[in-house]
Amino acid sequence: MPSEYNIDKREISVETEFADNPPLATAALLQSLVHDLMVTSGATKELPGEFLDAAVVLLGFGGPRAQVELMSNSATYWDSTRWDATPADFLDNESLVFAHSLATWCRSGSGDDLPADLRAAKGTLKYLNKTNDSFFQQNLIDDEKLEIKNFLELAANGKESSRICAMQFFNPDHPHQEQQDAVLLENLQHRSEHVIGHAVSATAISQSSDPKVLETLKLLTDNHDDRLKAKAVQAVTHMGQLDEFVADNAAKMLGSSTNYVTYAGLLALSKMDSVSEDVLKLADRGFERALHTCNYQFIQLFAGTYKRWLDDPASHLKKLWGERSPEYLHMATEALASAAAESKSA
Repeated sequence: MPSEYNIDKREISVETEFADNPPLATAALLQSLVHDLMVTSGATKELPGEFLDAAVVLLGFGGPRAQVELMSNSATYWDSTRWDATPADFLDNESLVFAHSLATWCRSGSGDDLPADLRAAKGTLKYLNKTNDSFFQQNLIDDEKLEIKNFLELAANGKESSRICAMQFFNPDHPHQEQQDAVLLENLQHRSEHVIGHAVSATAISQSSDPKVLETLKLLTDNHDDRLKAKAVQAVTHMGQLDEFVADNAAKMLGSSTNYVTYAGLLALSKMDSVSEDVLKLADRGFERALHTCNYQFIQLFAGTYKRWLDDPASHLKKLWGERSPEYLHMATEALASAAAESKSA
């Protein structure tokens, strides 16, 4: 079974055959098997590479996957998601190490359960056991024994990991909202970007309405750190607190080369019924970049967003690309038609 996939431990693009590379053949088979199981179960029709990688690990098939380095940044690639237009994003080695550690920890396993090629995961597993620093085991704790006051105290005065663990128990349904908002505000201004990131998530989950908390959260949408900026924009969107300041920052994110930043900005803007001409121009450039790279996830989201913003999006797109780039116009028009069909069936 010939293939032209760019996979090599030394990160060199090679042409190979599965028969000549047993680890690659095994990893490809397992990756494909998990993909088919998830699609046939109705989980989703399109699986991003990172999601599929994580699913393989969490199902206990991650050992063979850890033996190969997947290259997704060149013209040919192993497209485990079966997208034909653009390389899938796979977990890098550091993320794969953490995924294995987390899967082992969730199963209450030991370092002996980890693949030999991922010895570095033992350090991460030790950290998880020491700090209990993850959202994944929240449901394993008996909620009847929880006292929100204890978590508020821990989130206000504990070390970084303790604060992060405590904030996962914040919620909107208890009598200590004022104290919780004060702790959220403190952690949104913390020196640690990790604490701030979790405070952003906790703010969205707790649906805080405190003006100071919301103001600080919106200021984070203009943060220099891409992760914090993206998380803050999505939190503000989730809370229904979009305003002109956040919309302008979301529009600037459309020019990012980092997918999750672009996605966060576009997701926020897609919730708005209309935008300014300046924001529309930034969106036009972002849409063109998605067309140029054949990023069909973004193309479809852009198309649905334009249908919401504009009375006649087809005319707007024809004006943009009708003469300059008929190919872009054709792709965008097809996406508009698909978005229209989805909205009718919804």
